[in-house]
Formats: sequence, C-alpha cells, structure tokens
Amino acid sequence: MRLFIPLPFLLLLCIGGHLSLAAQHPSKANRIADARQALIGAFKADDPATASLWMDSLARLEDDFFLPLQWDERWLLYFWQEAYGNLFTEVSHFDEQALQLAAYKTPPPEDSLFEILDAALYERRSALFQQMGRNFLNQEERSFASIQLDYLLRLYKDGNELRDKMDAFIQHYPESRFKNYLLAVRPAKKTPSNKSFGAHILFQRGTWQGSIGSFVRPHTGVDFDLFFKYKHFNYAFFFGIGGQKLDQDVLEFDSNGQGYAWPKNDPTTLLMVGGEIGYDLFDRQKVRCWPSIGGGYASLAPPVPSEEEEPNPYYYDLFEYSSFFYQASLSADIKFPFKNAEAMGLAKDSYQAIRATLGYRKLDFGNQNPDLDGDITFFSIGYALHFRAIKRK
Repeated sequence: MRLFIPLPFLLLLCIGGHLSLAAQHPSKANRIADARQALIGAFKADDPATASLWMDSLARLEDDFFLPLQWDERWLLYFWQEAYGNLFTEVSHFDEQALQLAAYKTPPPEDSLFEILDAALYERRSALFQQMGRNFLNQEERSFASIQLDYLLRLYKDGNELRDKMDAFIQHYPESRFKNYLLAVRPAKKTPSNKSFGAHILFQRGTWQGSIGSFVRPHTGVDFDLFFKYKHFNYAFFFGIGGQKLDQDVLEFDSNGQGYAWPKNDPTTLLMVGGEIGYDLFDRQKVRCWPSIGGGYASLAPPVPSEEEEPNPYYYDLFEYSSFFYQASLSADIKFPFKNAEAMGLAKDSYQAIRATLGYRKLDFGNQNPDLDGDITFFSIGYALHFRAIKRK
C-alpha cells in the first residue's frame, strides 16, 4: 500500500523544517564563537587544561552542518599540549573523504584563533622539535610528527620539497597508519613543462637589396608574433606592417598599353604574414638564442585612404604587388624573470625580455615589376613575453 501525501503538504513540511533548523543555527553559531574566544584566552594564558575543556566543548558542537574547529587548528593545539596520542589517532582516520566532508560544513567564525596558534608555534618551533625527542615516540611517529609540524606551520615555501619528504616517508613506511592522510594532503608535484608560449612586439628596420632599393626607401614597421615552444623547438606565427615612401616613380601599363606612374614621395604599405620554425642554440638564465627559418605572404601597395581623405586614383590598382617569401633569422632574448612566476601558476624560468632579431627575406615582387626586384634584410628590437607552463601530478 502506497502512502499518498499531497505535494503542498510536503512543501510545508520542508519549509517548516528549514525554518526550524535556521532558528537553531544562530544559537549554535553563537555558542561556537564564544567557545573559540574562550579557547583563545586559555591559549594566551598558557593553560592547556582549560584549553582541553573548551576543545571538548567545541567537539560536542560539531554535527553535519557545523565545523566548530578546523582540523589544522586542533592539531596545532595538540602539538602545544604534547597530546601526540590524540594527534596520531585522528590523523590515522583522516583521509581525502574527511577533507571533502569538512568542506561541506559551515566553517568556524572568522576570528584570530588560527593566526594566534600559527604565530606562537612558529616562534616555538625549535622547542617543539626538541619536545618530540623527549616524548616516548618511536622513529616512525617522530618522523611523521616532524613532517606534520612542517606542514601545519607552512615551513616549506616550495611544495615540491614537502612532497618529497612525504613521499620518502611513505616509501620508508609503506604500511604506516599515516599513509592515507599523507596521500590526501601532500601538495601536487610541480615540474616545469616542456611547453612554453608567448608573444612579442618588435620595431623593425629593413634595408632593400637589388633594384627595389632604388625605388623604395628603407622599410620601417612593427612585427607582432605569437609563438609556441616544445622542448627546444620554436613555432611562431607573425604579422608585420610597415610604411616607407618611394624614391622614384614606379611605372605600370594597363591592358591597353596606357602607362601610369606611382609617383615619387608617395607612401607605400608593406604587409607580411607568415610562420617560422626555430631551434634553441642555447638557453641560459639570462640569455636565449635561436635561429629560425620560415616563409609567408607579403604585399606592397599604396595605403588605403581613410574616409576623410580623397580616394586613390582608379589606376592605383595597378600598383598592388604580392609575393610569397622565404626568410631566415637569428633571434636573442635578454631575460628578466618574473619575480612572482609561481604565484601566476608558471614555471620559475618564465620571463619578459628585450628581444632582438636579425633576418633576411627573399621576395618576388620583381616577377610583377622588374623595377621592384630584390629582397630585404631587417633588424628588429622590442619587448617579448615567454611563459613556461607547470605540470602538476
């Protein structure tokens, strides 16, 4: 036989239960806050017995909704009280599931308990390590207590060092009752990845080689680059734009044989887009250097006028030249490592840099106009960012 309960009645039950629970919560929250303040007072008075009473009171206030005392606060207090038996018993039953359950509960009120414990025990850390030796602890317990205190006081700024100590303990004591706890709290292993990425903006100066050098003045422009690096190989996509004026008239003829001139002193626009691959010759703490080869597409044409300017003459379409090109270059970075790379989630050797590039581009505008036959050598200098990722395992 099924029991039928109307939906509105179920809703009233749920709302009523929620309101009843909410009415109780403020009272419990206040009791927790008061007990924590009393515990702070007992700690400051260096009264372990009274502190134990308040810790018991807070333990009785814990339920499925409230976490009156964080586990690291309680364990710091055990070190202060020399209550290693309590510490070891709790830790042996603490694992990743316990961490998750604690995360779902309402945390303790924001007060200064943890900061007070952390600061005081950090000052006494030498005495605490000596204290472990005076207690009747076996070698496994003493080793674990040492690691645990390091962990609770955040004595290792490098998480890899703490991880290595925890791993060494587990390897030495594979059947330890503390193993599950260490597996739950040990920090992820951080190792520099083989992959990097970044970008640069470089100001470029180019010198024309061949007959084009008699018609077009030295090139000035800006080069933008996005790159990906794997191990020692560099893969880049670049875009460049520049401008220069003509030193002589450039002549073209339409299909009817009518001749037109792109006049001297008229501006030009050179656009380049392409990719390249390179390999690090050396990569040191302050300097990195690598050669690259690549290619792309280039166009040389009169600039497009803005809406406020007069349009170009119709025959300017004759002076739009394009060319595939090949290039070779040598680049170097003067590195300035980020001081806060790890806080940014990057490897320590991530950096910003002054980047300089010397290169050669083989063009083919001469295939469309013999007067524009030739290539370009260039020098670029500017700012670069190089980010190296971190692997966590």
